[in-house]
Amino acid sequence: MNAQISEDFSDGDLTSNPTWSGNTSKFMTSNGMLQSASTTASDVFSISTPISIAGDAEWEFWVNLKLSTSSANYSDIFLVSDSTDVSTAQNGFFVRVGNTKDEVSLYKLDNGVESVLINGADGKTHNKEIRIKVTKEDYHWELWIDYTGGSLFALEATGTSFGSTTGYFGILVKQSTATFHQKHYFDDIYVGPKIVDTTLAAVTNIDWIAPDQLELTFDDIVSNSPLTIYSLSNGYGIPDNVTGDFNTNKLILSFSQALTNGSYTLSITNLFDVQGNNGDSIYTFSLYQYVQPKSGDVVFSEIFADPTPTVGLPEEEFIELFNTTPDTLTLEGCTFSDGGNPAILPNITLEPWGYLILCKEGNENLYTSFGSVEGLQSFPTLNNSGDDLELRNNQGDLLDRVSYTDTYYRDEIKKQGGYSLELIDTANLCSEHENWNASTASLGGTPGFENSVWGVQTDTEAPTIIKATITDTKKITVWLDEALIQTLTLDLSNFELVSNGTNPIAINNATPLELVLEFQNDLINNSYLLTIKELEDCKGNASSNTKIPVVRISSVNVHDILINELLFNPNKDGVDFIELYNASENYISFDSLQVGSYNSSGTLSIVQLSNYILSPKRYVALSIDSANVRFNYPLTKNHVEVDKIPAMNDDKGNIVVYSKNTLIDSIAYSEDQHFELLSSTEGVSLERINFKSSSLNSSNWTSASSSVGFATPGYQNSQFVDLTSSNVQLELETKVFSPDGDSYEDILSLKYTMEDINNTLNGYVYNLNGVLIDHPFNNETISTTGNLFWDGIKSNGDKIATGNYVLFIEVFNLDGKVENKKLAFSVTGIY
Repeated sequence: MNAQISEDFSDGDLTSNPTWSGNTSKFMTSNGMLQSASTTASDVFSISTPISIAGDAEWEFWVNLKLSTSSANYSDIFLVSDSTDVSTAQNGFFVRVGNTKDEVSLYKLDNGVESVLINGADGKTHNKEIRIKVTKEDYHWELWIDYTGGSLFALEATGTSFGSTTGYFGILVKQSTATFHQKHYFDDIYVGPKIVDTTLAAVTNIDWIAPDQLELTFDDIVSNSPLTIYSLSNGYGIPDNVTGDFNTNKLILSFSQALTNGSYTLSITNLFDVQGNNGDSIYTFSLYQYVQPKSGDVVFSEIFADPTPTVGLPEEEFIELFNTTPDTLTLEGCTFSDGGNPAILPNITLEPWGYLILCKEGNENLYTSFGSVEGLQSFPTLNNSGDDLELRNNQGDLLDRVSYTDTYYRDEIKKQGGYSLELIDTANLCSEHENWNASTASLGGTPGFENSVWGVQTDTEAPTIIKATITDTKKITVWLDEALIQTLTLDLSNFELVSNGTNPIAINNATPLELVLEFQNDLINNSYLLTIKELEDCKGNASSNTKIPVVRISSVNVHDILINELLFNPNKDGVDFIELYNASENYISFDSLQVGSYNSSGTLSIVQLSNYILSPKRYVALSIDSANVRFNYPLTKNHVEVDKIPAMNDDKGNIVVYSKNTLIDSIAYSEDQHFELLSSTEGVSLERINFKSSSLNSSNWTSASSSVGFATPGYQNSQFVDLTSSNVQLELETKVFSPDGDSYEDILSLKYTMEDINNTLNGYVYNLNGVLIDHPFNNETISTTGNLFWDGIKSNGDKIATGNYVLFIEVFNLDGKVENKKLAFSVTGIY
């Protein structure tokens, strides 16, 4: 027979150590606990194991009934029973958890009659963890309970009764419907001699909860006795007041004067704990009032948004914070977010000039070797291409904000992953974009340490406007290259529309680099002029009376943006460029455009454009080096330098323009489209001839003229032919004719339609070398519609030779209006 029990069910075995008997099939072990297993309605089942305790006894066990207890759903824990089947016991003692009053009470069983020996508090057993301890000294019984499931027992009540401590310890479950099945859990059972606690309760924590108050936390419940004396060093002495509940392990000491930072000694004389221990103790501790951070005190100093592929750092995201002050800061309650649900920082501190690594909960061990790290359950997923990050204190005040993009890397390779973004100068937070760079550390980043790119940045430039657009019926959004001082972002009179002198009625500082101006009346025009009276950054750099155009951005439709000129085979010291033309009547933002090219395997490489607005009927050339383009082509006008343009082979390739997955325009270019008589096409751009003909029409492209230096970046093409100015139609009925007398395609037929009368037409035939071959249509007076014919006989009487030619048409009227068109044709046949 086992004299006593120590059972935690970790072995999962009910057949030994100890041996349980009874309805064992209706119990099971689960996650190191005993769990009910019966699925029978209105069932009563139990197990037991023998015990024999001599002298004073103690029972301790943990119970969790994950249900609402009632008279039909409760559990009896038999401390001692005269029967191995505790459900039929006639004599003994048991603790009932539940029943009608939802209480924990100690019962005595005498000749089959139940009576309450200790009546516990009502309403305590619904769906909760409870740890229970019962002690017996002679005939004196005590019921101790921790209703949180811990080990801070409070005395529930006492009772007296004689009774045996030899028999059977058992667990009985009474359950009703299926809702209550398999929801009874038991663990940590001790049955044996009473364990006498002779250790005085000790202080485990001292918290500075108010300027003049300390909260003491003990490892056991203590008595707030007037006999106990507390005394604090540094002249504070005995507190004015000591408060705490009767059954508590926490006491609050209140002093007449506010406490200050420093080291202290607390003496406690004649302390009484719940176990009856009493004595004296002394504690030495330090108090430090941590500073609440304000704007700029804590900043984002490193961002690891794209950890794949790794070059040395762990393959998990992190954010690094830096304390810019000489104070120890408390971050408790601070929030970190990217616009979604914020992650709340726990009770942690940040040392002066110190770093803190934040990562997703569960990844802390990956970064502990680098420094202080905190895992956050709601750590947001950082977007590789860019994100808006905010850090706020526990009052909701903004501490720091970063709106990073992958352009901050300034490195095409490092932006692909494995490298962090590092802040360059923690004292210069005005010019955000210029103050970040890809890490140069061999591991790809420096979490917990000074950044590899650290340095001092001197900012002497006033903020400038990147663009301003109409973004709603009454709103204008202004984008800046660095943040304005807050007073200017709140000053409505600082912004004024030139056309009517109106000021906004509200300003929303959406991000540090983005201002949304709201006006009283609708903005009905497509463009305005906005005056900004003052632009000033936090360094004091300022400019006055800046005037900027404000336009309404439209969505992009197919052929609104046309590919108009390509330099794909530049001079040896030159760079490629792509020229785009806005053929629409709308303002179009580059933020909605991507340009791309296909490689030899058919894979499309896309480049996102940004931060530029192309006006209606305007041109813009794109390259990675504007100075280089202007050097090689001095007549260059409208040019935008970009970080990257699609790769273009020197011989042939494909260029496309997309907007939101819609193909806007495309060209399959080739060096064969250049003018044949050019000795070299290096440094010569390929120009579009007109806008009406498709970009895919190879005859709609030709070499730029030598008279403009072989390229026209940013302005009208040298070979441009305007076919959109009238309704004139000039076309060949067939592009092939054979003047060989076989009655098949012997005649070249020119079909024309004019929009007015009194027109004269001339037609000139050139070979592909640009040599005039004949003048078949010579000052022909034509009607508004009809055909002109040529039989291929030149003016000298010879037939035109077989080959490819161009018919240049010139039509003019008495008003001086002139229309021109080039029509290609071929001559075939045997003669």
